[in-house]
Amino acid sequence: MSLIVVPLMAAIAMALIVGAILRDSRPTACPAIGWIDGVDISLTGNAAKVASLTICDGAGCVPGGVSASAAPTFGTGSVTRQSDTIWHYDVGMNNPEWITVQAADAAGAILAQKTFMLNWKRVGGSEQCGGPAMTDPVVLAIP
Repeated sequence: MSLIVVPLMAAIAMALIVGAILRDSRPTACPAIGWIDGVDISLTGNAAKVASLTICDGAGCVPGGVSASAAPTFGTGSVTRQSDTIWHYDVGMNNPEWITVQAADAAGAILAQKTFMLNWKRVGGSEQCGGPAMTDPVVLAIP
């Protein structure tokens, strides 16, 4: 009897091990989703002088005017003015490691420029599929 039971138990154990390995090795199916991450830029000092911001990251530069009416385009950066002191930079699903913010007056004169390192934290989704992220606001002092 033990000649039948021992091999049978070994076969069942092996089947369970192989099943567990195969289950863990299958790729995760992620839902078709998208999101737009962004960075808030807070202006201090003479923020009323600022007519536009230009923001550069590793992918290039995006100019922004005074109007917040233009809707951001999915997957590309856009800069909009939210209030007298708050601007917003939409980065789509691309989270740059750094941005350089340049503030200009109505005549185009550069008022201030600074590079900021960004620390993105995922706030939704999953580790396997990704998800929306946020970073702390950056502060640009306008003399």
